[in-house]
Amino acid sequence: MFVLAVAVIAGCEQPPQELQAKGGEQIYAKLCSSCHAPDGRSKATLAPPLAGHAVRMLEAGGRPHLIRIVLNGMAGPIEVGGRKYDAVMTPLRYLKDDQVADVLNFVLTSWGNDALLPEGHRPFTPEEVRQARLPVSSPKEMAAERPRL
Repeated sequence: MFVLAVAVIAGCEQPPQELQAKGGEQIYAKLCSSCHAPDGRSKATLAPPLAGHAVRMLEAGGRPHLIRIVLNGMAGPIEVGGRKYDAVMTPLRYLKDDQVADVLNFVLTSWGNDALLPEGHRPFTPEEVRQARLPVSSPKEMAAERPRL
């Protein structure tokens, strides 16, 4: 049955609408999963997990901080869950406002993160991203904000 489904999908120019990934999922798969892993649980010591941790960052630093991490990147060393990470997350400032909102909404509703969201949480919007684009910070400056959270 599975082989038949794959054969049918492979024969289509585009998969049926219900099988197409949402924008945030596609962006995550292309730009984020190589370090944070496809399941958001991290790859060794490359980057911290997003599963379970992204919501904590939302609570600690607020919505603008999460947006700023995506836009400005982050540089270690940092510690998450007792594990140390010392890599550089590339700034993704070239993403459009709606793309940043989409990828953040994907991360916060994936891998069990949705169950951890505070009551009344609302999705990120392109307008929020636009407002958080300034000031521009370096990945090291973003890492320096972490201890204050």
